[in-house]
Amino acid sequence: MRTLLFLFCFFLFCDGSILAQTKSNYPLKEWLGEGEFIIAGKVLNKPTDMKSWQLAVTGYLSNEGFEIPVKEDGSFEKAIPVTDVQDIYLYLGNDAITIFSFPGDKIQVSFDGHRQIETLEIKGTTEARNKELDLCLRIYRNFRKDFLKNSGLAYDRQKSPKEKSDQLNEYYDKKINLIRTFETEKGTFPFLRKFQDGAYFEVARIAAGIDGILPEIHCDYPRMSLTSITTNGNTTDTIKNSVPNYQLLDYRTFRTVPEYRDFLENYLRNQSKKTFSWSIGYPEQDDSNYINRYTSLSERYIFGKESLEPVPPIRDWYLSSMIHSALTYQPLKDVDSLYHDFLNICESKEYLSILTPKYQQALLLAPGQPAPDFELKNVDGKMVRLSDFRGKIVYMDFWGRGCGPCIYEFQNSKEEFQQKYGTGDIVFIYVCVDSKEPQWRQAVEQYQLKGVNLIAEGWTKHPACKAYNVEGIPHYVLIDKEGKIVNNKCDRPSSMLYQGENSELEKLLSQYK
Repeated sequence: MRTLLFLFCFFLFCDGSILAQTKSNYPLKEWLGEGEFIIAGKVLNKPTDMKSWQLAVTGYLSNEGFEIPVKEDGSFEKAIPVTDVQDIYLYLGNDAITIFSFPGDKIQVSFDGHRQIETLEIKGTTEARNKELDLCLRIYRNFRKDFLKNSGLAYDRQKSPKEKSDQLNEYYDKKINLIRTFETEKGTFPFLRKFQDGAYFEVARIAAGIDGILPEIHCDYPRMSLTSITTNGNTTDTIKNSVPNYQLLDYRTFRTVPEYRDFLENYLRNQSKKTFSWSIGYPEQDDSNYINRYTSLSERYIFGKESLEPVPPIRDWYLSSMIHSALTYQPLKDVDSLYHDFLNICESKEYLSILTPKYQQALLLAPGQPAPDFELKNVDGKMVRLSDFRGKIVYMDFWGRGCGPCIYEFQNSKEEFQQKYGTGDIVFIYVCVDSKEPQWRQAVEQYQLKGVNLIAEGWTKHPACKAYNVEGIPHYVLIDKEGKIVNNKCDRPSSMLYQGENSELEKLLSQYK
C-alpha cells in the first residue's frame, strides 16, 4: 500500500499538481519541452562595421552562444533552439542583459548601435509578456552592480558571516520588493513566481558556499503552503510548512529557474557535516543524509546519486553535470567508472546524447593517444604545426589575457619553471585563446613569454581548442617525444615546482635518461 501511494505521489509531484499554490503558478506544458523562440528587431543608427551581435541560452549542462546576423538596414531575425524556460543573455555594449524565453516565444529587440544598453527596448507579443520583459530590464538596471559585487562574496575574507548574510538579505529584500511593487502597479503575469524564485535562489546559491548563513537568508513570499492528498480515505500531508525553502526538491522550479539549478550544485558541493532531508512531497518519507565536505569526485557522485534518487530527472541532471565538468577538467581515470555507472541508471536519455561524444573525445585525449596536430600563427606571422616539435617533450599552455590564474603563473612561476626545465629536450608552447593579434602580441612582450607563442582566436570555437577540449583556462598539456599525450589536463607550473621530482614532467624526463 505504501509503495502504491509513493508512486502515486511521485507522478503527481513531477506534473507539478501538488506543489504549493501562490498568486500565480508557473505555466507548465504550454511552455515546457523542446522548440524554438524567435528573436527579431532592428539596430538603429547601425555602425557600418557591425555585422552581428551575440546572445547565449542557458542549458542544463552548459550554455550555448549564438551569432545574430544584422542586415545592412539594421534588421535581424533568427530562430534559436531552447528547451523549457531558459535565461537568455543579450551581449550588448560591454555587458550581458538577462531576459528569459521558451518554445514558441517571440521577442522584439531594438537598440541604438552606438548606445546599445542605454537605448535597449524589448517587447513580446502579449501584454503579459511585455510585463515580464519590462521587469527583466528593471532588475538589470537596478541590480547589476550589486549582483557583480555579491558574486565574489563567498571569497571575501574581510567580512564576517553575519556581515555577509546581512548584505545578501538587504539585496534580496530590495529585489523582492521591486518585484512586489511592479506586480501591484502593473498587475500579475504568468511567470511571477519565476522572478520570486530567481531572487531567492540567486542569494541562496551564494549563501550555500558560506558556512552557517543559508538558514538566515530571507524568503518572505508565500512560496509553499500545507497541501494534502486523500487516498482510500486517508489524508496525508505532502509538503510540510517546517521544511526550509532550500530543502524542497522542486521539479517545476528546476525546469524554469536556472538560479535554482546553480543553487543545487553549490549546495550539494559545499555543505559541511550537516544533517538534512529533502522534502519532495512523498508521504511517510523521513530520509536523512549527511553532507560532508568531500574531496573525492567518486564520493560526491555517490552522495548525489543516493540523496537525489527520489527524483530521477534532478538526479540525472546533477550527475550528468558533474560528469560533464569532470570530463572537461579532470583526468579520464577519475571519471571512467562513474560514467559507466551512470549509463546503467540514467533515465534521462537526452543527457547521454551530450555525455557520450564528450566521453569519446576524452578517450581520444587519454594518455598514450597521439596528440592532435594543428597549425597556428606565431608572433612572426608564420604558420607552425605541433608536429614540427616531434622528438621533443612539449609543455603546452592554453592561456588568455583575461585569465587571472594564467597571469598569476606568468608572474610568479614562469621564470623559475623555465630556468629549471628550459633544456633542449623541452619546448614551451603558449597558445593565446581570448585575444586579437595586436593585444596578443602586446601581452607576449609584457609577460616575456619565452618559447613558441601561438594564437587561436575564438577559444572554444577554434579547431585547436576543440581538439584538446579547452573549455576553461589555464589548460596545460604534456606531450612526450613520440608525439603522444602524457596528460591533457596536466598540472600548472607552480604545482610542478612544488611537487619536484614527483611531478609528471620529472617522471617523463627520467624515462629518457
